[in-house]
Amino acid sequence: MRYIVLIQVKLFLILAISIALSFTALNAQEQKVVSQEGNMLKVVIYGQNNNILQEGTIKNNKLHGDWASYDKSGNQLATGRYNKGKKVGKWFFWSNGTLTEVDFRRNIPRRVVVWETPTAAVPNEN
Repeated sequence: MRYIVLIQVKLFLILAISIALSFTALNAQEQKVVSQEGNMLKVVIYGQNNNILQEGTIKNNKLHGDWASYDKSGNQLATGRYNKGKKVGKWFFWSNGTLTEVDFRRNIPRRVVVWETPTAAVPNEN
């Protein structure tokens, strides 16, 4: 059992790193749109086909509130919530027909559950 959890945590870390890199490394064909929403900034990153790749909010220069990531076809890759720059609560990651649910407390994964799903991703409804 311990071995399975260790593998799941490693897979989660690889997925989380790839999502973080996709947020910071915009290519020339991607566009970031930032707008003011109350005391927060709404960030939407669009791909070359004008599809949403990332969306969420920033408060006091830190990721804050709900965030979501999508692939270039509009399929959801990840969704979760930040509190003052730290992942909190349940995060969901979709990859190759597998849904991984990760419970975070102050940016630390506390529990990882891997669900086998019949479909790999949830379409973006935006």
